[in-house]
Amino acid sequence: MKKNKSFTLIEVILAISIFTLVIGGSFVLIQQTVNAVSLANSKLVAFYLAQEGIELVRNIRDNNWLKQRTSPAVFWDDDLSVGDWEIDYDDLALVEYQNPGRPLYYASTTGFYFYSNNPLPDYVKTGFTRKINISQAGNDDLYAKVQVQWTEKNRVHSVKVDEHLYNWYGY
Repeated sequence: MKKNKSFTLIEVILAISIFTLVIGGSFVLIQQTVNAVSLANSKLVAFYLAQEGIELVRNIRDNNWLKQRTSPAVFWDDDLSVGDWEIDYDDLALVEYQNPGRPLYYASTTGFYFYSNNPLPDYVKTGFTRKINISQAGNDDLYAKVQVQWTEKNRVHSVKVDEHLYNWYGY
């Protein structure tokens, strides 16, 4: 008697089903990985933008200390008023926050993020907005909080960084 070495229809359907599940699961896993990498990249940029906001506020404070050397009428917290603010990476002045926040632009030629009223062709409008909140914590103490928001995959994400600024210089 001859043995039948062919597959039955049920075996073929079962093999195709298993193969389909494995391939489909792989595609889902790849898609989730791509989404996670995209979100991680956006979070990294947002953290850098938030930290930059804190550094810019510190820069204003430090410049006030430098001005005090020649002009005693300058206080350490000049130009650091209580409220919500915006600032560009190359400014020494806070600008009143516009609600909702203005989007930051990215210049591909320089690699900087900034606000722009007249974007040039190489400026890319990002979904990131940055708000700097300054509040008074004491006579020689300010509290700065920076929040960066963006929308990705129809969800609003945000990153917050805060810092106490002291007048440790003593003037």
